[in-house]
Amino acid sequence: VLKDNETPHDYRIKIENKELNLIKRYNIKKVLEVCSGDGRNLVFFAKQGYQVIGIESKDEFIIKSKELINREGVIAEVIKHPIFMKKFPFNDEQFDLIYSYQYLNHNFKDQIEEVFKEIYRVLKKGGLFSIKITDIEQFNLRRLSGAIYEEADPEFP
Repeated sequence: VLKDNETPHDYRIKIENKELNLIKRYNIKKVLEVCSGDGRNLVFFAKQGYQVIGIESKDEFIIKSKELINREGVIAEVIKHPIFMKKFPFNDEQFDLIYSYQYLNHNFKDQIEEVFKEIYRVLKKGGLFSIKITDIEQFNLRRLSGAIYEEADPEFP
């Protein structure tokens, strides 16, 4: 729950910092953010020293991302790509970490399944996939072998 002096952006960064402790235990070098939105997470990961690429389908978010990347003076790339039902424009096993924040669960099951297939394809063996969603039951992630599941605030599992 946000405190009076916090913004949703502050809450989001706190979650990422918590995850960062887990991520640092792995040899993460290259990060892909699926549906990278306004670029906040791209900048966050770039500031941690990771090579960062975001894919986003909406022009207005790509523009915002590039503006934020330039303003923050970090190195990150944003690629326009229709996320759903399309093959990602990357080679197999290219990323150590794939991150998605509050986006994938807003789409149809067949679209989500295709995105998950692409995530699996471009994620290196032993890599990490971090997804933040509001409806955990939609993906039934509790049953995944090797997954770390944590339910946070009921509004933001």
